[in-house]
Amino acid sequence: MVDGVTRMPRTRLAAGVMLGMLVGAIVSDARTRLPELAPGVHGELFLPPGGIEPRASLILLHGIEGPRPVYAREGRKLAADGYAVLVLDYYAEAAGSVWTGTQRAQRWAACQAALERAVNFVRSRPGLPAGRIGLIGFSQGAAVALATAPRLSDVSAVVDFFGPSPERWYVARFMGGGDEVPPMMWAQMPPVLILHGSRDPVVPVSHARQIEAALREHGREVELHIYPREMHGLHDPENGLSHSTVTADDAHRRMREFLALRFPTAG
Repeated sequence: MVDGVTRMPRTRLAAGVMLGMLVGAIVSDARTRLPELAPGVHGELFLPPGGIEPRASLILLHGIEGPRPVYAREGRKLAADGYAVLVLDYYAEAAGSVWTGTQRAQRWAACQAALERAVNFVRSRPGLPAGRIGLIGFSQGAAVALATAPRLSDVSAVVDFFGPSPERWYVARFMGGGDEVPPMMWAQMPPVLILHGSRDPVVPVSHARQIEAALREHGREVELHIYPREMHGLHDPENGLSHSTVTADDAHRRMREFLALRFPTAG
C-alpha cells in the first residue's frame, strides 16, 4: 500500500486481468442509453450559460463502462468554460458494451462511425462554431478518438486521458482491431495532450509513451504528462483508482490550458 492506496502489479497480464475484473463489475447489458439527438447520434449536449457563443465544440468519449454520470459532470464544467460539449454515447449503435468473439471488430468500427456522426452533428448544428472541434477521450474512448481523428478534418485537438494505443495489445485483444496502424494515421493527427498515471494497472503507461513516440516520429504536436504513483481514472477521485483530488485538479487544469491555446476565442 502506498499513500493509502493499494497498488496493483504493473505486468501486462495483471493489466488484462484487472480490465476483465472492471468490465465484469461495471458493465451491464441493461445499460441505459443516452437520448438520440440526431439520427445515430446519442448523447447529452451542454451549452455555455447565458447564450454565450461557444468558443469550440468538444466531444467527450466515455471508457469501456459506458456513459456514467461523471462524464456529464465533465461536460457541465467545460460548458461553464465557454465550450459546447457533446457527451457521446458511442455504444448506442454498437449493441451495448459486452463484446465477445467476432463482434469486437464490428463494434470497434461502429464506435468510430458513431464519432464520425457526432462530428457531423456538431459541425452542422446551428449556433455551434464550424471547424472548431476537439475530442476528449477517457481510457477506451481515447483509443476511439485517436483511431478516428486523422479522418476528421475539423478536429483540431485531442485530449487522451490514460488511453490505450490503438495499435497495441489492448485493441488487438479487447476490440478485435489489428496490431498495426498505418503511418499516415499518425502523420495526420491533430495536436494531442496525453495524461497518464505511472502505475496504471489497466492501461500501462507504456501506451502513453508509445503514442508520444509515434507522434513525434511523424512530426506531430504532442504533450505528455505522467503522474507519478497515480493509476487509472485519475480525473475522477471519487470513482477512479487514483483518489487524489490534487492530481485530478492538475489534470483538468492542463486540459483547460491545452484547449484554450487551440481555441482561444469564439468564431
